[in-house]
Amino acid sequence: MQKTHPARLCIISLLLIMFSTSAMAVALTPNSGWQKFYWDDTGPTYDPSNGYQLTVTNTATVRLTDGYVYGDEFSITINGLITLFTSPVDATDDGNASGTYDGDAAWADTRFSRISFQLNPGTYQLDIAVTKAASGTMGGAAFIDVTAVPEPSALLMLGLGLGSLMLVRRRKVKR
Repeated sequence: MQKTHPARLCIISLLLIMFSTSAMAVALTPNSGWQKFYWDDTGPTYDPSNGYQLTVTNTATVRLTDGYVYGDEFSITINGLITLFTSPVDATDDGNASGTYDGDAAWADTRFSRISFQLNPGTYQLDIAVTKAASGTMGGAAFIDVTAVPEPSALLMLGLGLGSLMLVRRRKVKR
């Protein structure tokens, strides 16, 4: 039986850890607000280069919007199977700076390319690619957001709680 040198095992272990962590997708957490991502030219984004990993326990709404300069368009591939595309941009706005630097303002501005879709409970790999860069640019940034949709039972509990509070208040007013 051949004996393996301890230094060789350490080097192999370090290489395995280095390569396995560099290929991991960025975790995207529901209800954590807008996440910014970046790219150079068209093709896959470089930050995060391995896309997003998302686990949802309830139905969730995913929103993706361009930001900063009008004209960028994207594709988003879900689990390597389904590819969706953001809305096209009006050619008259293409390449113009927007002055919009946060996700909520970008989402509200209909001149930006964007998309919204829902995911059922499960784990997903979301890969974003730039399908069209704004005129006169070689890169940019955009935003992605995931919002969990409340379960119907949670809404029922909220309604019952509010109704109970109204009844208690009404009884106090009558006295």
